[in-house]
Amino acid sequence: MSGDWNPESGGGLSRRRALTLGGAAAVTALSATGLPTNRGTEPASPAQDDPVQGLHAQGITGDGVRIGVLDTTGFATDAAFEDAVVGRRSFDGVPVVADGTTHGTAATTTVARAAPDADLLLASFERPAGFRRGLAWFHRTGVDVVLAPVAAYGASVVGRSVVTRTAAAAADAGVTVVAPTGNAARGHWTGTIEPAPGRRRLRLGGADGEGVDGRLLAWAGSPDDDPPELSLALVRTDRRDEGRRLTALSERGEQAGVERLDVTLAPGEYTVEIRLPDRLRDEATGSTVSLVTPTHRLRGGSPRGSIAAPASAPGVFAVGRLLDGRVAAYSGRGPTPDGRRGVDLVARPRRWPGATDPGTSGAAAYVAGVAALVAGVASESATDEPAASLRVTASRAGSPGPAAGYGALDAAAAVRQALPDD
Repeated sequence: MSGDWNPESGGGLSRRRALTLGGAAAVTALSATGLPTNRGTEPASPAQDDPVQGLHAQGITGDGVRIGVLDTTGFATDAAFEDAVVGRRSFDGVPVVADGTTHGTAATTTVARAAPDADLLLASFERPAGFRRGLAWFHRTGVDVVLAPVAAYGASVVGRSVVTRTAAAAADAGVTVVAPTGNAARGHWTGTIEPAPGRRRLRLGGADGEGVDGRLLAWAGSPDDDPPELSLALVRTDRRDEGRRLTALSERGEQAGVERLDVTLAPGEYTVEIRLPDRLRDEATGSTVSLVTPTHRLRGGSPRGSIAAPASAPGVFAVGRLLDGRVAAYSGRGPTPDGRRGVDLVARPRRWPGATDPGTSGAAAYVAGVAALVAGVASESATDEPAASLRVTASRAGSPGPAAGYGALDAAAAVRQALPDD
């Protein structure tokens, strides 16, 4: 562990009431990335295909390494990894103990299978302030690798938040922070505001070609230093006898410049409109705006820049999903709002309890386990060793890009790269 870090420098954010049709519901600023809405044909890899088993046979098991898992769900106490747990903490209201196969339990199971002798510290949280406090606890207790399998989509559309600042500070202090790029590449749009008619319309699509219904979560905002005042409007368009009908309006998000929609949709056809007040149409012309929804597709959108926070933070190791030999269509992509490449590499998840395709969360969890194996064999004097070894041994190390980063993970090669010279 190296470097100093003041966890109180990030500040806190408040939670606001969400808008629904037919009732109120609370929505946190961060959430587990959940399952992808667009699946491929390749499931998570079976255990017998896992290259880390050969490393385990050589005695490389993560012994002496501490891994922290920070999730918005709790963790089961009867899971296979329980004997490795050396600490649990709950921050801002979410119980750290939960029944059943939660997202946090599944992520930790994946990490523990990859690094079976590593010590585990588990933390649950709900709001950005809890995320900051959880990372601070990990830092104080000497954690080497942090897995944060969450996505802060509100932060991702503006590029600045407590989440990104805190994650970047932890990475700068010497912690290897691993996070998924998110599953919203097919629900992302970035563009500029046009002077007339002062709005942008994007049609919603369902997951896997299905109809448009269910819960819609969407965020919009601008990374500009002086963000425009905008709003989101959900409009139903399939009732010809009624014309275009306004269904819901967004609410102000947890930070300046962010708008959020949280609506339960009846089956139908919908568009999301990004709107400007009449008085601001001319002066806001040319402002950059992003819209993202992890629950639906945006027809006319683009995956470019869809990487979620905290993966988008400087220094955080961002992991996308490799599916059928290529980057999964739903896997978040760079560049980041400040122009960095964003994605570090892509990986195939291993078995994930309760899901066929665990998406980018599953990929990140597996990479975090491999990072622990790298940390376990690396020299204590090595700096940035897990991240550096993972990047330099990936399949496209010589030509990194914003979609796949340095390419596909090579777990065995990364560990060999970190072994000290005899």
